Amino acid sequence: MIRNSLRISIGALAASCVLAVPATAATWVDTDKISNSRNLQMQVDVDSINYKKNWIYFLQRVKNLEDMEAYKPYNVGINCSKGVLAEIFPNASEETQFRRNDKWFMDFANGNNPSDVISIEIKADDDKYREKTYSLICKKYKR
Repeated sequence: MIRNSLRISIGALAASCVLAVPATAATWVDTDKISNSRNLQMQVDVDSINYKKNWIYFLQRVKNLEDMEAYKPYNVGINCSKGVLAEIFPNASEETQFRRNDKWFMDFANGNNPSDVISIEIKADDDKYREKTYSLICKKYKR
Protein backbone atom coordinates (compact mmCIF):
# COMPACT_ATOMS: atom_id res chain seq x y z
CA MET A 1 0.00 0.00 0.00
CA ILE A 2 2.77 2.42 0.93
CA ARG A 3 4.71 1.44 -2.21
CA ASN A 4 1.68 2.14 -4.42
CA SER A 5 1.04 5.54 -2.86
CA LEU A 6 4.77 6.35 -3.20
CA ARG A 7 4.66 5.39 -6.89
CA ILE A 8 1.58 7.54 -7.42
CA SER A 9 3.28 10.49 -5.69
CA ILE A 10 6.46 10.11 -7.73
CA GLY A 11 4.41 9.74 -10.92
CA ALA A 12 2.40 12.87 -10.14
CA LEU A 13 5.58 14.79 -9.32
CA ALA A 14 7.24 13.67 -12.57
CA ALA A 15 4.14 14.58 -14.59
CA SER A 16 3.96 18.04 -12.99
CA CYS A 17 7.64 18.65 -13.82
CA VAL A 18 7.10 17.64 -17.44
CA LEU A 19 4.01 19.83 -17.72
CA ALA A 20 5.82 22.79 -16.13
CA VAL A 21 8.61 22.88 -18.74
CA PRO A 22 6.57 24.70 -21.43
CA ALA A 23 5.78 27.44 -18.90
CA THR A 24 9.43 28.54 -19.04
CA ALA A 25 9.21 29.16 -22.80
CA ALA A 26 9.34 32.72 -24.07
CA THR A 27 6.18 34.79 -23.79
CA TRP A 28 5.86 36.79 -27.01
CA VAL A 29 3.60 39.85 -26.96
CA ASP A 30 2.50 41.61 -30.17
CA THR A 31 3.54 45.24 -30.53
CA ASP A 32 4.02 47.24 -33.74
CA LYS A 33 2.52 46.03 -37.01
CA ILE A 34 4.82 46.53 -39.95
CA SER A 35 2.92 48.60 -42.47
CA ASN A 36 4.43 47.68 -45.79
CA SER A 37 3.03 45.12 -48.24
CA ARG A 38 4.25 42.19 -46.15
CA ASN A 39 1.97 41.02 -43.35
CA LEU A 40 4.45 41.23 -40.45
CA GLN A 41 4.11 41.80 -36.71
CA MET A 42 6.75 42.87 -34.20
CA GLN A 43 6.81 40.83 -30.98
CA VAL A 44 8.54 41.32 -27.63
CA ASP A 45 9.64 38.47 -25.33
CA VAL A 46 8.52 39.82 -21.95
CA ASP A 47 10.28 36.96 -20.14
CA SER A 48 13.65 38.20 -21.43
CA ILE A 49 13.34 41.68 -19.88
CA ASN A 50 16.32 42.70 -17.77
CA TYR A 51 17.62 45.97 -16.37
CA LYS A 52 21.02 47.70 -16.51
CA LYS A 53 21.09 51.16 -14.93
CA ASN A 54 18.48 53.27 -16.81
CA TRP A 55 18.10 50.77 -19.65
CA ILE A 56 15.58 47.98 -20.15
CA TYR A 57 16.80 45.17 -22.44
CA PHE A 58 14.71 42.45 -24.08
CA LEU A 59 14.41 40.26 -27.16
CA GLN A 60 12.30 41.30 -30.11
CA ARG A 61 11.42 39.41 -33.28
CA VAL A 62 9.42 39.72 -36.47
CA LYS A 63 6.60 37.27 -37.11
CA ASN A 64 5.11 36.64 -40.55
CA LEU A 65 1.34 36.54 -40.04
CA GLU A 66 0.69 34.73 -43.33
CA ASP A 67 2.63 31.55 -42.53
CA MET A 68 3.09 32.21 -38.76
CA GLU A 69 6.88 31.86 -39.15
CA ALA A 70 8.90 33.83 -36.61
CA TYR A 71 12.34 35.12 -37.47
CA LYS A 72 15.41 35.03 -35.23
CA PRO A 73 15.04 37.37 -32.24
CA TYR A 74 17.45 40.21 -31.63
CA ASN A 75 18.25 42.50 -28.68
CA VAL A 76 16.58 45.82 -28.01
CA GLY A 77 17.38 48.39 -25.35
CA ILE A 78 15.08 51.18 -24.22
CA ASN A 79 15.92 54.15 -22.02
CA CYS A 80 12.50 55.50 -21.01
CA SER A 81 13.82 58.62 -19.26
CA LYS A 82 15.84 59.74 -22.30
CA GLY A 83 13.41 58.52 -24.97
CA VAL A 84 15.85 56.20 -26.73
CA LEU A 85 15.18 52.84 -28.43
CA ALA A 86 18.18 50.88 -29.77
CA GLU A 87 17.75 47.74 -31.88
CA ILE A 88 20.90 45.60 -31.83
CA PHE A 89 20.94 43.09 -34.69
CA PRO A 90 22.86 39.77 -34.81
CA ASN A 91 25.37 41.15 -37.33
CA ALA A 92 26.40 43.75 -34.70
CA SER A 93 24.70 46.62 -36.51
CA GLU A 94 22.54 48.94 -34.47
CA GLU A 95 19.67 51.29 -35.25
CA THR A 96 18.87 53.92 -32.64
CA GLN A 97 15.74 56.03 -32.50
CA PHE A 98 15.14 59.11 -30.39
CA ARG A 99 11.77 60.33 -29.13
CA ARG A 100 11.39 64.11 -29.18
CA ASN A 101 8.07 65.92 -28.66
CA ASP A 102 6.12 62.66 -29.06
CA LYS A 103 7.74 62.00 -32.46
CA TRP A 104 10.45 59.49 -33.41
CA PHE A 105 13.71 60.41 -35.17
CA MET A 106 16.82 58.67 -36.45
CA ASP A 107 20.01 60.73 -36.38
CA PHE A 108 22.70 60.38 -39.03
CA ALA A 109 26.17 61.89 -38.68
CA ASN A 110 27.94 63.44 -41.65
CA GLY A 111 30.86 61.16 -42.59
CA ASN A 112 33.17 64.15 -43.10
CA ASN A 113 32.04 66.01 -39.99
CA PRO A 114 30.61 63.80 -37.19
CA SER A 115 29.41 66.85 -35.25
CA ASP A 116 27.09 67.63 -38.18
CA VAL A 117 24.00 65.50 -37.44
CA ILE A 118 20.91 65.17 -39.60
CA SER A 119 17.67 64.06 -37.90
CA ILE A 120 15.01 62.33 -39.97
CA GLU A 121 11.52 61.88 -38.55
CA ILE A 122 10.08 58.37 -38.56
CA LYS A 123 6.43 58.56 -39.56
CA ALA A 124 3.75 56.33 -38.02
CA ASP A 125 3.34 54.37 -41.27
CA ASP A 126 7.08 53.62 -41.56
CA ASP A 127 8.38 50.09 -40.92
CA LYS A 128 10.86 51.44 -38.37
CA TYR A 129 8.17 53.09 -36.22
CA ARG A 130 8.27 51.48 -32.71
CA GLU A 131 5.85 53.54 -30.60
CA LYS A 132 3.85 50.52 -29.36
CA THR A 133 7.00 48.69 -28.31
CA TYR A 134 8.33 51.75 -26.47
CA SER A 135 4.98 52.45 -24.77
CA LEU A 136 4.50 48.83 -23.66
CA ILE A 137 7.96 48.57 -22.12
CA CYS A 138 7.96 52.02 -20.47
CA LYS A 139 4.45 51.75 -19.05
CA LYS A 140 4.62 48.17 -17.78
CA TYR A 141 8.27 47.53 -17.00
CA LYS A 142 9.92 50.85 -16.10
CA ARG A 143 11.27 50.84 -12.55
